Amino acid sequence: MTADDFFKADEFLRTGDATGAAELLRGIVADNPEHVAAWRKLAEALSAIGEEAGAAEAESSANAAEANHYTEVGTKLLYHGSAERSRTCFERALEIDPDCIQAHWMLGDYHGQAGRRGEALVHFRRCMELAPSR
Repeated sequence: MTADDFFKADEFLRTGDATGAAELLRGIVADNPEHVAAWRKLAEALSAIGEEAGAAEAESSANAAEANHYTEVGTKLLYHGSAERSRTCFERALEIDPDCIQAHWMLGDYHGQAGRRGEALVHFRRCMELAPSR
């Protein structure tokens, strides 16, 4: 799928062809599951055609992808000397997706590096709750 497909799907939505938009957007997110805007548009299209459960799933996927993006940026900031800025990214990720395991892990790492063991443990314990096998 290309950027043109995304803009075509957007046009379909604007002109009332939510089914056509959903079809294109499903292909986009299948090829690129981290495409936040495509997930959000898919949620909009599915809602327009009455597929509320699918719309909620797409919105959840959008939130997870967006939280992952914030976590990736925060991780780079943390390991390149901008700890406070990294914390902001991790906290924003958790505002978007409270179950983002990567953001919890990295906040645990951030607090651990700062010597705040108790705060680090809160986030590491949350990771264990979210993914006990990991």
